[in-house]
Amino acid sequence: MAGDPIKIFLEEALEWQRNVMMDNFAQILQWLPSGDAPAFNNYSGNDTLFKVRDNFEISIFEGQIDADAVNKWLNLLEGYFSVHDFSNWEKIIFGVLKEVPHIKDWWETYYEHKDEITCSLSSATPTLNSFRDAIKEQYYPYQKL
Repeated sequence: MAGDPIKIFLEEALEWQRNVMMDNFAQILQWLPSGDAPAFNNYSGNDTLFKVRDNFEISIFEGQIDADAVNKWLNLLEGYFSVHDFSNWEKIIFGVLKEVPHIKDWWETYYEHKDEITCSLSSATPTLNSFRDAIKEQYYPYQKL
């Protein structure tokens, strides 16, 4: 029996992300001084220094019904994605990995149900915007109009 395709995709996405992070780490290490050498002894002037562009602490979203908590978490994700070149699907997978398990289950059910209703090829792949809108719809406090 073949493995769960979502689990396989998540594992592949995590491996890819880990490899990218290790490559970035290796680039950083090239510019660190060794021993008593000056900090930029390898800088030739023609090279471009590798710049660390982000340091995001993205907490796990616990599914609280709180507009401020939802907005803060979504803003952190969007900030992270602004410096990383992920596809929409990879962004959603990353977001799902930063949620407690019951939210992952909710998203999978929501997405499957939405796909059944629309029956459209254009809706086959969710976008970051559709993910964000669904999270807001589910976790913003209900307000009577």
